[in-house]
Amino acid sequence: MVNRLKIKMERQYFIITMRSLGQKVLITNSIKKTKKEMICTVKHVLLIVIMAVFCSCGNRTSKSSENVRKNVPATKYRRYATEDSAIALDVSMLPGAMWDDGTLFYVQSRRYYNLSDKEIETIKTILSTKQKWQEVGSKVPTLNISVYYRQYLAYRKQGHIYVLVNLYKYYYMVFLGNEVLGAGAPQKDITIISLANDRSRNKYDNVTILLDLSRKRILEVHDI
Repeated sequence: MVNRLKIKMERQYFIITMRSLGQKVLITNSIKKTKKEMICTVKHVLLIVIMAVFCSCGNRTSKSSENVRKNVPATKYRRYATEDSAIALDVSMLPGAMWDDGTLFYVQSRRYYNLSDKEIETIKTILSTKQKWQEVGSKVPTLNISVYYRQYLAYRKQGHIYVLVNLYKYYYMVFLGNEVLGAGAPQKDITIISLANDRSRNKYDNVTILLDLSRKRILEVHDI
């Protein structure tokens, strides 16, 4: 009898103990779950705060850039050929070459021709020969082409290769906001540089020469 009572009490104790352990596990899991939820919530709040600060900084930067554009006037700077390396002075124009008013140079009557390096050297030799200038009877004296940028517009016409050489001593670079926002300049292998509207230019600062490369002759010389 005593033994049966003892066994019964032990079973009840075991059941109570198991229930207590179960409650502890549930409480522990609940605490862990609560911690994870709190951590996720904190991360979410921090992310929102960081994004808000970033957007605010971006708006301030864009506003300050706009203020610089409005308050600081653009300045023009002359870039002379003598400031560049010799290799940068020869510019072989691309098929999309155009005048500064947007008019295309290459049309049906002028088929684009791609000059070789050897042909460019031949052109420079012709332009540096005094006799070639005298043959055309030009009032423009023989020029020192080493102080000019040289744009070459070569084309085929009636079986000959013609080249319009545009010589100019300088071009303008436009600085926005005293170099804070960068500089703008025409693309030299696309835009045919003209100083015709520059009232401060000197004589022979911009000269165009038409030559027949097939016959190695200068045909026309014009001072802009």
